[in-house]
Amino acid sequence: LEDSMSPKKRKPAGSVAKHVVNKAYQEGSGDVLDRVGCRVYCRGELAEKTLSWAFTMVELNVKEFYGDSWNPREKQRELESSRARFIFHEDDRGVRDGFASFRFCVEDDVAVLYVYELQVDQTVQGKGIGRHMLKLLEEVAALMKMSKVILTVHKSNVRALTFYRRQGYVEYSLS
Repeated sequence: LEDSMSPKKRKPAGSVAKHVVNKAYQEGSGDVLDRVGCRVYCRGELAEKTLSWAFTMVELNVKEFYGDSWNPREKQRELESSRARFIFHEDDRGVRDGFASFRFCVEDDVAVLYVYELQVDQTVQGKGIGRHMLKLLEEVAALMKMSKVILTVHKSNVRALTFYRRQGYVEYSLS
């Protein structure tokens, strides 16, 4: 859990952490991760319609917390990055109602899974979908030998802060 309002600058990676991250990008998508019970998608595997849906979900759920600093182009670039990975949640009818986007990266010389987005449709929030997806992300991180899972939450997003704290996440300050 990170409580800052903006992304931190990345430090130069230690060779071991960088190797772990590079290996995760080589192996960490597609059916390789079937062992954790989810399909991980690379950006290139997603239709524009899917990315548009994901962007709309982000905008509906968190735009208000950004205030004047909301930058739709920057958020779109995050989703469209070649390094972005995605998992999706579908309801019993096969309708998508949640997603997570993440990257493998190095923070303070440690290989981490950095959650960029964990979004659940507002109509089904509080039903365990976010918790389920977070557990899948933790399993992906463990399988890919990441040291931890980190993410950023706006301090004003009290509901999200409460959710992550209930899942055992603590404030982590990057230098």
